[in-house]
Amino acid sequence: MAAFYAAYLEVLDGVETGYDQFSFPLESAAGFYAFIRHLETYGPGAARWLKGQISGPITVGLQLTDQNGRSAYYDEQLRDLVIKSLSMQAAWQVKALARFRLPVIIFIDEPALYAYGSSTHITLKKENLIDDINCIVEAVHSAGALAGIHCCARTDWSVLLESSADIVSFDAYGYFDSLSLYNVELGNFLSKGGTLAWGLVPVSESVAHMNSADFVDLFRRQVYTLVSKSINYELLNNQALITPSCGITNLSIPVAEKVYNLIAEIANCLLS
Repeated sequence: MAAFYAAYLEVLDGVETGYDQFSFPLESAAGFYAFIRHLETYGPGAARWLKGQISGPITVGLQLTDQNGRSAYYDEQLRDLVIKSLSMQAAWQVKALARFRLPVIIFIDEPALYAYGSSTHITLKKENLIDDINCIVEAVHSAGALAGIHCCARTDWSVLLESSADIVSFDAYGYFDSLSLYNVELGNFLSKGGTLAWGLVPVSESVAHMNSADFVDLFRRQVYTLVSKSINYELLNNQALITPSCGITNLSIPVAEKVYNLIAEIANCLLS
């Protein structure tokens, strides 16, 4: 294992990003360094963007605890440390990817946002959540990339839509109804140039028996639902990405390939 990681040390050797002290530990980011190695060896091919990802400040802050078992997010100093560390890690990732001469998007993954509004997290404040997300977004923007934010659960979508993120990613397959309740905030987000990433394809073994036509129909029905709530049709269509509903880490390689093949088919159909 030591030899394996030592090989990846060479990947970024000599690349000064200005944030190297905040680089991902090799032992916890083998996939990222394998991605870099692939780009080094084969180049980006037909890709038009490179995408990176980082866990968000709310998710990390609620998972980490102090010596008393209390979530770090509820300690002002620890929360500040989490936010600033993640900001620098995001900036480092931008610089590591940008050297392949393609524009970069960094997604902030916030599955823990489902907790906002629940009885177990009543002290979470909307303005604080937005400010903390915006700190990461600002770091990504300052490093020269676009920032997206993803939540794969039911949440208060106004937090994400009112943030400074360029892209809001959601599980359209499982949680579209929850997003559709925030038609005013969504309309404002799109009017400001924001992009909505539709997680149309579920990340489960069941996808092996699905076809792209079903998802194209699902997308169109969801768009018309939002149009019926006075959201602009052209903005919904022109500022849309098609994605998996969440990460594909737990899928087998054949099923993961099926997910991305479906996405390509859906996108081609919608563009035709």
